[in-house]
Amino acid sequence: MSDNATDNTPDYVRGERISPGYHRVTFDNPPLNLYDPEVEARLAEIVEQLDADPEVKVVVFDSAHPDFFIAHHNLGRVGEFGEGMPVWFALVDRLAKARFITVGSLRGRARGIGSEFLLALDVRFASREKAVLGQLEIGSGIIPGCGGLQRLWQLTGRSRALEIIASGDDYDADRAERYGWINRAAPRLLRRRRAACGEGNPERGGSPA
Repeated sequence: MSDNATDNTPDYVRGERISPGYHRVTFDNPPLNLYDPEVEARLAEIVEQLDADPEVKVVVFDSAHPDFFIAHHNLGRVGEFGEGMPVWFALVDRLAKARFITVGSLRGRARGIGSEFLLALDVRFASREKAVLGQLEIGSGIIPGCGGLQRLWQLTGRSRALEIIASGDDYDADRAERYGWINRAAPRLLRRRRAACGEGNPERGGSPA
């Protein structure tokens, strides 16, 4: 994975080498950061590269857009993911077994498959002001099918996982922390991190805040 993206095609997911041991992966599929086939293909490619690099120790996953981490699955393109979504399940299995630490840095909405992606990571930190999590599938008459049933209860316990899945409600960072869904809710967490890295370029629809 290169230090900076130079490809002329849209970078729906960008991998950045901060140091030999520390890498960051950023979702950038405006305006909603939907989980599209292009996002999946690029994410799988980046994770494969990270897995092959013995120097990688920590990988942080975040979003270029302050209101959306991964809003949800692009339901209009479900057929393009293949029966049973084999790439997705291979991807989250690889992340779950990775020798490096995986960190979710959450600002904005992570619902449905966005929440399930975070569940596959080792640790999750969320902005108290901006983070929203949810398993919204019940509104479509289905249940979480991309890992929510298998992983959520391990963090929150059975009763709270049932509440989350059956309600389809949104949960802010403070409640998600109380439930064990995330490790910690922190005020201005991502703003401090971006400022420390000299970030905040709004050219791709992001925000300096």
